[in-house]
Amino acid sequence: AMPEATAALLGSLPVDAWRARRKANHDVLCQGLLQLPQLEVLKPAAGDCVPFSAFVVCQSPALRERVRRRLIEARVYPAVLWSLDEPLLPVPEEDLDLSLRALSLHCDFRYSSSDLERVAALVARAVEA
Repeated sequence: AMPEATAALLGSLPVDAWRARRKANHDVLCQGLLQLPQLEVLKPAAGDCVPFSAFVVCQSPALRERVRRRLIEARVYPAVLWSLDEPLLPVPEEDLDLSLRALSLHCDFRYSSSDLERVAALVARAVEA
């Protein structure tokens, strides 16, 4: 069970406000990426789900790497989740392909809407380069 001190701490955190900020940030970032046909932003299947990041699938591994490098140069640090570029076990080709094209763009409660508008603009510039 959860220790009493942890339960008391959790009760004092503004979890609802953080969730609302995360949802707003996800919406802003996704909206900013919609005009980029070279990217697909995956959406949660459940309507009440509030992601911690926008999960973006690029048309190619080269585009994913260009976007990732440009973001890092701008001091924005995306995540590559489930990297399968050197798998130890056999991996289906479509899974390997997805792993090489996917990028996770953080949009949690630490950021403002203007932060996520900036990230979307940086991604757009990287895609168009």
